[in-house]
Amino acid sequence: SDARPLEVFFMHNRWIADISQSAASVTFDLPRVRMGVSMNYFNMGELERRTENSVQPEGVFTPFDLALGVSAAYQVNEDISAGVTARFIHESLDSETARAALLDIGIKSRTMIPGLTAALVVRNLGTEIKYVTEGYEAPLLVTLGAAYRKMLPWSGNSLLFSAEIVSPNDNDTRIALGAEYGYKEFLFGRAGYRSGLDNEDFSFGFGINYLKLRFDYGFVPYSDLGNSHRFSLIYLSLIHI
Repeated sequence: SDARPLEVFFMHNRWIADISQSAASVTFDLPRVRMGVSMNYFNMGELERRTENSVQPEGVFTPFDLALGVSAAYQVNEDISAGVTARFIHESLDSETARAALLDIGIKSRTMIPGLTAALVVRNLGTEIKYVTEGYEAPLLVTLGAAYRKMLPWSGNSLLFSAEIVSPNDNDTRIALGAEYGYKEFLFGRAGYRSGLDNEDFSFGFGINYLKLRFDYGFVPYSDLGNSHRFSLIYLSLIHI
């Protein structure tokens, strides 16, 4: 039997105020295809309910978004791979709910430069997100990215540089840059920059890779709004099929 890698991922992002995000996924191999299932939950905390101008609220409610996804990736050849993710979206705003089905597609390729890969991703193709009779289109995002990894002369150390251009159809184009230093595939230090977002530009973080576990932490300051802390954990195992 062949050994197939099984990867379990969990992430929690403690955003500003009471806003938080949690995500989880499991990825595994089938013959010729890499499969995955995922969940992404976005909670906006408790908000006060008012139907008229009053001092006392009528109560509280908790808006949230939930996305459930199924992904498949295929290795076209030794240089090119392609993937697709189908997502079911559920939004809740007090007593109103909305749903949609969205599709993400992407392609990644090695380049002629050793260590350099490039990718193109199109997100949020699909149906309208509709509350009762009022609906709106999910923002279409086109992302072009590249990453360059270089092994350093001393054993087990590496540098990784990444860049991406994100072009939404409802906003200005944004640029994101990142860098990572890896020490013997055990300890990683990271820094990032994003343009075009109010109160958010630089971010910092680190990662620890030990045995089958990988822990990552990210810190994003939001100026006067506060700070965001992101934690993630990845478990990698081998299963026999």
